[in-house]
Amino acid sequence: LARAHGLPGAEGSEQFLKARSSINALHAQSDGRLQAWISAKHYADLMLQPVTKGPVMVHHIPRFLRHRRASGEVKIALLVFDGLAFDQWVQIRERLIASTKRFAFDEGTSFAWLPTLTSVSRQALFSGLKPREFDDSIDRTDKEEALWKTFWQNEGVNPNDVMYRRALRQVDQLDALESDLIDRRPKVLGLVIDEVDDRLHKERSKKDVAMWIGNWLATGFVDRLFSMLLDKGYHIYLTADHGNVESTGVGRP
Repeated sequence: LARAHGLPGAEGSEQFLKARSSINALHAQSDGRLQAWISAKHYADLMLQPVTKGPVMVHHIPRFLRHRRASGEVKIALLVFDGLAFDQWVQIRERLIASTKRFAFDEGTSFAWLPTLTSVSRQALFSGLKPREFDDSIDRTDKEEALWKTFWQNEGVNPNDVMYRRALRQVDQLDALESDLIDRRPKVLGLVIDEVDDRLHKERSKKDVAMWIGNWLATGFVDRLFSMLLDKGYHIYLTADHGNVESTGVGRP
């Protein structure tokens, strides 16, 4: 998908139409296989998998980070790009590689919670809990900071060493974030970058979103955020709470 978005030529060209046809066929095939896999109840087996080698589901992420801290990564920053799909991550990764030589990436995959709503999957991500364990806030996100701090407090981390920030989007927000990092010197940092999710609701296609992400990356927000965190000694972990796919509408249900 990331490569298809960057194909040269007009959308109506023969090259583009052939690529689009192949992508649609792959989508249909993978969707069918995923649906069959979930219907066979394999999804239900994921939540009990060990997390030492990597989080299998998003609620495993805090426990995985706990293992990383125990292995010597004292300062950890978790960056949650709300709604970011893999093809969009490719854009971000390649921008970072092109703009600086400081980054090496270790990539893996994990499952969002079903339904993959932000209020369900992102709360699970920050709390380390299954959704039934935060049923009082299942339909909103205003408890995330408290859930994030509670997890780390239960792990013996002083609440003053844990920080959470949300709604990060633009370069002009980074000065305030840096001041907070200098003043508070948190050991564990959770950041929500929600510009991609916001843009998904405004654009008509994945190709349009890809063009916008390219313009957003050109502002330097991601470059500066990563450089700032590395300069301050953080090990950076980036994830999404859920992804996104392109669909054809069928009208109002």
